[in-house]
Amino acid sequence: MRFYSWHCYPVHACSVRSRSSDRHAPYSTRQHGSSRRGGGFGVRRPLRYLRYQLDLDESQTRRLAAVLNRLKLERDQGQIDEARSTQALADLVMHEKVLPEEVKAALAPRLKTAERLQAEIALSLAEICEILDADQRDVFADLLRDGAISL
Repeated sequence: MRFYSWHCYPVHACSVRSRSSDRHAPYSTRQHGSSRRGGGFGVRRPLRYLRYQLDLDESQTRRLAAVLNRLKLERDQGQIDEARSTQALADLVMHEKVLPEEVKAALAPRLKTAERLQAEIALSLAEICEILDADQRDVFADLLRDGAISL
């Protein structure tokens, strides 16, 4: 194995500094070429991607953002419900004897969550079809088939 000293590696290959005084600024305020730092990974990234791929206008983007936000909230609620049912199952394990009815009751929130998510996906897909024109729907369908996006 070969070790190289620190000066052999490029520090920031794709960063561009806008001012010479920038090198003395704190790291969080420096200007770097990468836009990946510090951004959230919520609705904004898929929305930017879809806006670019589908060539959406402002109105379509706003409406699509609302749809994606609802889907995100439903998935987040599903994760909360799953954590609660996992906790209920863990509590059942502590008992000496576990009844099948208790297990079904502990798993019931997961079924309800799956049904709510399925209904939300159906509603969202109908709204997305309403928002997009025919060419955009073709591209959206291709993105779904290729796995580039998922609902």
